[in-house]
Amino acid sequence: MKKIVIIPCFGEGHFIEHQLQNLIDNLNPTHIIYNEGLFPKGPENKGGVNDQFRSNYCYKNTNLAWDTELVQETINKYSKLYPNTTILWNSVDYTDVDANNCYVYSVSNFKELGIDVEEGDLIFPIEGDVFFHEDDIEALNEMINSLKPNEGLQAPYLDFYQNQYYTEGDSLDFERIHKRRIVIKFGTWEYYKDVVQNFTSQKYPQLKMFPKYIFHYAWWRPGKYLELRFSQLLRSPAYHKDIRTALQQAKENFKEKIDLRKNHPEDSLSRYIVRIEVDHPKHIKNHPNYLKFQ
Repeated sequence: MKKIVIIPCFGEGHFIEHQLQNLIDNLNPTHIIYNEGLFPKGPENKGGVNDQFRSNYCYKNTNLAWDTELVQETINKYSKLYPNTTILWNSVDYTDVDANNCYVYSVSNFKELGIDVEEGDLIFPIEGDVFFHEDDIEALNEMINSLKPNEGLQAPYLDFYQNQYYTEGDSLDFERIHKRRIVIKFGTWEYYKDVVQNFTSQKYPQLKMFPKYIFHYAWWRPGKYLELRFSQLLRSPAYHKDIRTALQQAKENFKEKIDLRKNHPEDSLSRYIVRIEVDHPKHIKNHPNYLKFQ
């Protein structure tokens, strides 16, 4: 049985070494694949790519990110450190289609990589800013071992802003917290693609619930990585201003809740990021956004 982690990425070099170690230590995969390439319309299909964007964020005249050399060097390093795990970097040139179709392709292109996916193989289609907590792996493996082909797991995602303390207010409500697919036991391509095409809607009625948090560092973006995130999300200037202000206040790390979406009602959890204290995966604790105190 193969255990394949497959990740579309663009501009995630600041995470890659931390994530690779997290995946190897926790999932013990047979394969880890990073498909690097620019989705033409942004990660949420709200953006567009023009010459200025390419000049700022692409590597030379390619669809790769400016930090691709770091990504490739790190993958090469880990391939040598862990020769029993097949760790691949692959350049993908996506056609001008919506984010859903780009994503489906980015986690399904096994044939071109020479990987024969068979019934019973486990596929983890995740993103480059997702981490598993080491304390949850025993429970995760128990649920995985009970899966049949054409079954899989989803889990609640804790979305963190700026550092380890601030997450979306909605995360305090299990019914409203974002839930995403984490693993699928392969049976048929029809089932697999039916699951992963829900990337944008984030609704997975086909999947069982793994009742532990997955750690999603969606807004841990130092320096140029943060500017990339804003450039990919074509929203109003007020929206960007509110998020920048919230991130700055989170960096100061003293408020219990911070306005994130000022157009939401004051009594709505979705208006805020809130301060919480939870233990984070050990592999993220050397990331520059993780606050350390003497």
